[in-house]
Amino acid sequence: MLLFLILIKVDYLKITGENGHVEKIYNDSFEIHWIHSVEKEEWFETYEIRDGALFLTKSSFKTFGAGVPTDVKYISKLNDDGFVELTINELRPPILLNVSNNVQTTVHFDSNELKLYEIYEDYSSVEIEVASTPLIFYLLRL
Repeated sequence: MLLFLILIKVDYLKITGENGHVEKIYNDSFEIHWIHSVEKEEWFETYEIRDGALFLTKSSFKTFGAGVPTDVKYISKLNDDGFVELTINELRPPILLNVSNNVQTTVHFDSNELKLYEIYEDYSSVEIEVASTPLIFYLLRL
């Protein structure tokens, strides 16, 4: 039984700040929310963890500006809440971003939110990646 608990791996979301502080999220999907620095509107991206990797499933925003994907291969629609939603479904490398009080970078999962701008120093960098741990560590939340 112990061998089973050690050999079976569980994927999780690992957020590491440049100061070394690590946050772990044990969830198969999450969203990253922030305020666009130019447009001053909320933007969010939805990700899934699949087979140990990050997949960007959709991107939602209210206004078109710097950084908006322009590739016509993405399916877009206008939601009732005024957000344009792009269906993307692409494998993505680990996410590197800077957090600040100005853009209020937040990770949403289930009914929880992790306000990165309150955890990490203003204008510091964080890396968001998929990691794995033995099932026993997952059960013990180590």
